[in-house]
Amino acid sequence: MKKTIFTVGPSSGKTSAIEELAKRGHQILAEVPERIIKAELTKQEADPNYTGVLPQNNLADFEREVMDQQIIDESRLQGDLFFLDRSLIDIIAYCEVGKISIPNGLMDVIKNADYQDIVFFFDMHNQYEQTAVRHEDEAFAHKIHEKILEVYQRLGFKVVSLPDVVVGFEDLGINEAIRRGIGGRVDFILDFLALNDSQFHSVDLRQEVERKYLLLHKDRKFATPAFYKQFGSIGLIIEEAREEGIPIIQGYLPQDLAKQMCEELRFEPNFPYDEARLRQKQHSRSLGVKAGMGPIRNEDQVEIARAYFDQHWASIEDHPIEKMRLVKPYHGQNIIIDVHTNRGLVMAEVEVTSIGALSGVPPPGLDVTGVSTYYNRNIARTEPNGGI
Repeated sequence: MKKTIFTVGPSSGKTSAIEELAKRGHQILAEVPERIIKAELTKQEADPNYTGVLPQNNLADFEREVMDQQIIDESRLQGDLFFLDRSLIDIIAYCEVGKISIPNGLMDVIKNADYQDIVFFFDMHNQYEQTAVRHEDEAFAHKIHEKILEVYQRLGFKVVSLPDVVVGFEDLGINEAIRRGIGGRVDFILDFLALNDSQFHSVDLRQEVERKYLLLHKDRKFATPAFYKQFGSIGLIIEEAREEGIPIIQGYLPQDLAKQMCEELRFEPNFPYDEARLRQKQHSRSLGVKAGMGPIRNEDQVEIARAYFDQHWASIEDHPIEKMRLVKPYHGQNIIIDVHTNRGLVMAEVEVTSIGALSGVPPPGLDVTGVSTYYNRNIARTEPNGGI
């Protein structure tokens, strides 16, 4: 059994992601602390003399009850894959922030809990709201948010951070913003986990990170208010790309040929790659290799001579990709906008050195990071269907 953890401080969209996974038929375990708080508040309403076992009243007893209930709920899980809204590990963070000892036996239980070594960590919303259940003020919420991250990393988990799902959709209201953003996050999570089984046994979060966005597909526009505010319209970007963009043409190679070319060029990538491409970018030509999907990808390339490029170009598989590229400043980062001139497609990427650096960058379009349809290798497998 694999138990995949979603966690974060209060107000993040993780519970909405769990609910979306349940709608898609996946098995979940709802957040235990929230269920206990709601039950205790109900008892207090029914009996004014009852003092609920709540974190603001008695944190030690509350965390002990959370631990006991979490153990019971997890022991009842049956199947191959479950998604957990928090885990036993979160108890450590709340105890450390509350400056109390962790419940006896907690570490032993965690060691045998069979948690998957990847944990998905949701960034908090900018629009924080206190409720009867979410009693913490915003300052405490941020403090526990940081402590949870610290604890998981300290215990050796590979933390995959997901930017705030509502950024770029704030004008629509918090509920609609979450609805718009959560589907893309869930698609990415499922793709990431499927890939992890075969490739991502070790995740280095210091690698270059990118997020991929869809702006235009045929006649459907997916740009966000944040994009329109900065760039005016997709039409203006397309026009600018035609006039000032960097021309790129690239095609993908059979694996055996790519291996042969790497040997001939004495090009030795330090990771097992799953795709190789030839690219001509303005006047330079290169052989590049990549591995993985989602926001964290290994990538390397080597410059090659024009004659060598021409010699192997005829061996590319499927169809070439032709595009015009713009690189523009965007909320403290660079955004790469690719206008595919032989397909009705406009894509964008934001590249940073860590997922955390994306926390203040509003999505310019529909987040399709990890969605295989929109990776260049799969775009090349489709027939060109008309230019822009």
